[in-house]
Amino acid sequence: HQVKVIAGKAATSKLEYLNIFPNFEIQRVVSPSEMSTAVLKSLEIYNLYISSAAIGDIEFIQDRKKIKKANIKESLPIKQSPDILAQVLKDKPTTLKTVGFAAETDLSFKVLNEKWERKQVDLLVGTKVHNGLTSDCSHLTGFSTDSAHYSFMENKKITFEGVLSKNSLAQKILQRFLRD
Repeated sequence: HQVKVIAGKAATSKLEYLNIFPNFEIQRVVSPSEMSTAVLKSLEIYNLYISSAAIGDIEFIQDRKKIKKANIKESLPIKQSPDILAQVLKDKPTTLKTVGFAAETDLSFKVLNEKWERKQVDLLVGTKVHNGLTSDCSHLTGFSTDSAHYSFMENKKITFEGVLSKNSLAQKILQRFLRD
């Protein structure tokens, strides 16, 4: 399979290890807008798009000049980041299959269905998350861990619920689309 990973400049350097594979390409980007452009340019080439995470809800407005101390304000200028998955779903070729992720504290049918109604992907992967910073949960879940609790939604139905390692999750997603 021809695989392209579009990742942020600061995303794990371990992605570079995959360069030994002949059909692998990595493209590093520095902003949500740059990622959006790179993704949309690649849609016609591939038959599966996995939107593994939202790059962020906000984007800092970049300036090529240094901000002088005298000009620093109480807040930095920001703008809303592009919703890359929404753009992909709007512009996608009919042959493109799509996978979206939803990091949620509640993986109920209602929560996942609300997300799926807004972004009707072929597979929605809900990930149970918690930052571990409040008294109702003393540990991190979903982030910076090797496993998490996942729920899959396909065609308005929950088709899988359970704990998987991230490696097993990747295998399960690929198996789902390799059988089509």
